[in-house]
Amino acid sequence: MSRNADTGQKTRDTIDESTERSATVSVTNVGGIDDCEVTLSSGITILTGRNATNRTSFLSAIAGVLGGTAAMLKADADYGGVELALDGETYTREYTRQAGTVSVDGDPFVDESEYVDTFACLLEDNPARRAVERGDDLREVIMRPVDTDQLRDDIRNREAERDDLRSKLDDLEATVDRRPKLERRRDERRADLEAVEDELADVRETVEAFDAAEAEAEEAESLLDELEELRGQLDDALDRKDHQESELRSLRTKRADVAAELDDIESSEEELDELDRQSTRLKRRKREVENEIDDLVRVVEFTEDLLAGETSGLRNVEDEGDVVADLDPSSKTMQCWTCGSRVEQSDIDERLETLRNLVTKKQAERDSVESDLTAVEERRRELERSSEQQAELRSRLDELDREISHRKQNVTNYEDEAATLRAEIDDLQEQVEETGSLREDVLSAYRALSELEYERGKLESDLSDAEAELAAVADAAEERDHVADRLTVVQDELASLRSRIDDVEREAVEAFNEEMASVLDLLEYDIARVWIERKTTNSADDSSFDLHVVRESDDGAMYEDTVATLSESERETIGLVVALAGFLVHEVYEFVPFVLLDSLEAIDSDRIVALVDYFAGYAPFLAVAVLPEDAQAFSNEYDRIPAEQLG
Repeated sequence: MSRNADTGQKTRDTIDESTERSATVSVTNVGGIDDCEVTLSSGITILTGRNATNRTSFLSAIAGVLGGTAAMLKADADYGGVELALDGETYTREYTRQAGTVSVDGDPFVDESEYVDTFACLLEDNPARRAVERGDDLREVIMRPVDTDQLRDDIRNREAERDDLRSKLDDLEATVDRRPKLERRRDERRADLEAVEDELADVRETVEAFDAAEAEAEEAESLLDELEELRGQLDDALDRKDHQESELRSLRTKRADVAAELDDIESSEEELDELDRQSTRLKRRKREVENEIDDLVRVVEFTEDLLAGETSGLRNVEDEGDVVADLDPSSKTMQCWTCGSRVEQSDIDERLETLRNLVTKKQAERDSVESDLTAVEERRRELERSSEQQAELRSRLDELDREISHRKQNVTNYEDEAATLRAEIDDLQEQVEETGSLREDVLSAYRALSELEYERGKLESDLSDAEAELAAVADAAEERDHVADRLTVVQDELASLRSRIDDVEREAVEAFNEEMASVLDLLEYDIARVWIERKTTNSADDSSFDLHVVRESDDGAMYEDTVATLSESERETIGLVVALAGFLVHEVYEFVPFVLLDSLEAIDSDRIVALVDYFAGYAPFLAVAVLPEDAQAFSNEYDRIPAEQLG
């Protein structure tokens, strides 16, 4: 549940003490308690005993079942729990240890632990008490339960809704502003419609007078329609003739271009025949030369092999010991392998060189023949391409001639059709002129009737639209009022949200200052005044609470002291009042019926009694743990629970 401080502060002594209430608390394995069950009556309950007698454990257990975080599972137990029976309802808190981790479950009194921990469970480690002890900023403690992030989200949502409503309201205002213009339009259409109705009545009288000549008028109108149709046909025929003539001119231009291109291409049949003959002759000569080269190459290669001693065709007839032959190998004599005569090797070498030169000459001739043959073939291909181009151009000329002939025939046909239509139009024109007067009178009346009926339909439709738009304007005016009302609500909510933090802070400061003044008077500390000063910047999140302590010197002058110089009793008292201020501002008394007090040893007995009595005015149940000597200061009318009952 979310809490706020918009409903004001609770005053002291408003607890209805005439209604007795009781709360039964059952504790198992929590803190130092094994097992106990204690019933507390409404009002003040004193837990008496020395330290380490489970009084704090019992108060922590109550805080746990209320929804706080103070209770702890007993160190040697795997399961523990707290049960609170109050006003016919039962609330639980369960603690389970598994794998070294304690999980918390159950159905506690409230879901918000911060309210219980900060403002109801006022044990030694209470955040408010410790903040005063350490000199921390008290704003963080008192404002802890306020969800500022949620407030900012709410503000953004309201701002978005406000902007949407403003935009919608502007649109609706613009629609409503059209009302005078629409009303004028409606009135004008009504007047125009009335005038058209009067004209229609007059025209109908005229039309009724021409009813006897209606057949003749229709025939005259039919002749006129036929005449218009023939004129349209004539225009179409002339358009088609003009189109055909234009196409004919274009075709003749294209034909002239194709004929000129054909004339530019030279005739090539005789040259092709001559090139065929040259190609045949050159191919034959090339084969002859290649055969001669092959024969010469074989002779050269065979002779070279003989001279190298790789073939037995030449035989050296000189003695192996011929010294001259050894010194000049070219002087050796050999027997020719073709004729058998003896020749010198030098003669054979010369002849072989001659053959090599002849091979080279023949190869050059073959290359020349191949070059001539390539030129002939290239020229032949050029002429063949020209011949193909000539054939294509001649075919194109034939096609153009056929198309030209077709277009010329079309022109002739359309000219004949136009001549026929002109003759028909002339005949029909004479008939139309003879019936012109009757047609104009009758048809003019019918045309006026038709136009007025059309005008009336338009006016009726426009009038209906104007009336529908006026109805929509009326709806828009009603919706505008609703939107304006909602915009006012949203703007008020937005203003409230924006001031929420500011209001809570001011009320907290006022509550602390008022309660602190009352407590100082009650406890009679040697302090003139303790008060909180709220300091703010442009951002609410940047405000701070500065705690001031004012004392009076012996000569009656006031001076500001510091928290650090206060006694422990004074600091503890201030911390408890800080918690009380939060308890009031956040209206914790509305949903948490307990205030728990502990660790008050720093305060003397009489002041503890006075302080407990003061706090008791704000909660149905107040449980306080005190030492036996402090308990003696309390009246016997208060319920007391000795440590022995706390297991």
